[in-house]
Amino acid sequence: KVQKQEEDVNVRKRPRMDIETNDTFSDEAVPESSKISQENEIGKKRELKEDSLWSAKEISVTYPGAGKLPHIIGGSDLIAHHARKNTELEEWLRQEMEVQNQHAKEESLADDLFRYNPYLKRRR
Repeated sequence: KVQKQEEDVNVRKRPRMDIETNDTFSDEAVPESSKISQENEIGKKRELKEDSLWSAKEISVTYPGAGKLPHIIGGSDLIAHHARKNTELEEWLRQEMEVQNQHAKEESLADDLFRYNPYLKRRR
C-alpha cells in the first residue's frame, strides 16, 4: 500500500477534451510529467478553434423559403373532414347500448332480490 501511495503522488487529474467544442468536461488521471506538453496542445487547439470560427462567420447560407413569409394554416384548414355516416356502425352501437341497458336492469333486479327484507315495516 505504501508503494501504491507513492505512485499516486506524481499523478494528477487532467481534464479530458470534448471533441466537438474542444472544452473540458471530465477528469482522468495523467502523469505529472506530461502536464506542460498538454497545456501547449490546449493552447494550439484554442488558436485553431478561433481561426475556424472566423472562417465560419464569413459564410452565410440561407435556407429555402427565407425570403418569404411562412405559410400558417388556420380557419378551414383545421376543420375536421366529415365522412358519410356509416349505418352499419351506428346500428351495431345501438344494439350494444341496448344489451348494456338490459344487463344493467338484470343486475339491479338481482341486487333488489338479494336485499329483500320481508319484515320491512310499512306505514298505513
